[in-house]
Amino acid sequence: MFMPLKLLPPLESRAIDHEREIFSKVKMDQIRFALSVYQLTNQRFPDFLRELQEMQYVRSADLVDSWGAKFYYHKTDVGYELKSGGADQKWATEDDISIEMEADEYANGCYFPLWKGSSASDDKPGKLNRDGVEP
Repeated sequence: MFMPLKLLPPLESRAIDHEREIFSKVKMDQIRFALSVYQLTNQRFPDFLRELQEMQYVRSADLVDSWGAKFYYHKTDVGYELKSGGADQKWATEDDISIEMEADEYANGCYFPLWKGSSASDDKPGKLNRDGVEP
């Protein structure tokens, strides 16, 4: 009996998306660092990412992901969210890439980005491994 397989993009396309995901995470980490410098200088996070560009902490090219879309940034009461829509450029799908930072994490000086979503690795901080436990 023939069972249809889930259609997947060609292996080459998936490899390119994986590389773009990694490059987008690098850009997001650069933005995270710029946000930290901005917060240290101004005792607050910026309202918009363009403020980082105006202060020359980042270039305009740093504010778009590897698929050419602008990163989503939202300042919260306790920190911020920074997101990419991922390869499909749609929000709230499994390929989204995001980091969140809360003020108390920053104040302790022990902030490590909490990567959420995406498919690059099963062993990222804040994600359960194959056994259902945090690595």
